[in-house]
This record gives sequence, structure tokens and C-alpha cells, in this order.
Amino acid sequence: MAEELYLLDTNILIRWLRREVADHSMVSAAIEQLARQNAVLCFTSQNLGELWNVLTRPAERRLLVAHGVCGAQVHDTRLVAAMLVHGVPRILTLNPLDFTRFDDIEAIHPLQLA
Repeated sequence: MAEELYLLDTNILIRWLRREVADHSMVSAAIEQLARQNAVLCFTSQNLGELWNVLTRPAERRLLVAHGVCGAQVHDTRLVAAMLVHGVPRILTLNPLDFTRFDDIEAIHPLQLA
């Protein structure tokens, strides 16, 4: 059977790394479930750049993260491009509606895995 590939959106990575945020438990549970299913969890250099930006910004900008404010649509498009090039059909994200315009991938919210 082929391995299930999932790109982890930056909002997922942030909440997985930051235990103090509200969605940490939900995101961690979703990642653990995918790991039990032997899914391959992927990320791109775009994710790393966005993650570094969030993790190193001054504390007063953390409000953006707490309320789920995301980057420009160009970032999502770059993630989808990387997914298509590498054959990753699914992205785990807190914002699946951001990816509805892309017919070639499936955007999955962590709660859909429960």
C-alpha cells in the first residue's frame, strides 16, 4: 500500500511547537494519529521561513498567531506548488478554506482525523 503523504501547514507546525496555544492539544492529537497510521509528514522551505518569522517576531505580534491570522495567498500557492512537484496530495491545516481553489490537493483540518 502506498504511503499517505501530508504537508503540514505552518499554522499546524506553530501550534505543535507552542504548548501554550489553545489548539496545541488538537494539533498534537492529529499528528499523533497520522504517525500511528504511518503517514509521511512533510514540510517545505516555505514552511520553515514562515515558522522562523513567527517564532522570532516580537511578543506584541503574537496576537496574530493567537487569532489565526495567516500570510498572503501567495504563500499558500507556493505550498501547493511544492506539494504537486513532490506528489503530496494532502495538507493538514487549520485553514482548509484557504486551499479550496486548488483541485489537485485535499486540505484536512485536524478535527477531520478524529
